[in-house]
Amino acid sequence: MEYLLCKYKEIVLSKTRPYFLKGAERDDMIQEGMIGLFKAIRDYRPHHHNCSFHTFADTCITRQIITAVRGATRRRHLPLINAVFLDGESDDTEWPESTAAADTADPEQLSLARERVREIQIFLKKKLSEFERRVAESFFAGKSYQQIADEQGTNPHSVGNALCRVRRKLSEWLARNQPEI
Repeated sequence: MEYLLCKYKEIVLSKTRPYFLKGAERDDMIQEGMIGLFKAIRDYRPHHHNCSFHTFADTCITRQIITAVRGATRRRHLPLINAVFLDGESDDTEWPESTAAADTADPEQLSLARERVREIQIFLKKKLSEFERRVAESFFAGKSYQQIADEQGTNPHSVGNALCRVRRKLSEWLARNQPEI
């Protein structure tokens, strides 16, 4: 294993060059690539895979890096997701400790962040269909497409389509309503 990790480290280095994670260092990307290489070494079966180890390792490394980039991109939006409660009927909403605004010592910034969340809640309540709202709430609660589909009596494809519409509507609104800096 050590021999293969050393031999293929150059491939990992070359695969990580085009990728960038905001807030992460290059070593973090290299580590993800090395995890992909480790998985390739662990899972490769010459009689099972119709390709060379080099090809298999290359694929595993790339997939691990892309998965890390996608995961980091999703986590970047967690404060917003955690803060936006779609049923926000009340003005005295409980604010999750995980929001970025909750960590801010500046009361003015905290007030502005709360107002922004209220604006988003109002927008989502007005612009989302009842189905989109239910799907989004379940998704924000961490449920899988299949779990949401089972709850809603539909299929995962419909859930995915609904979430695409929610993302599109929210992205368009956010683009039109950028806060002043």
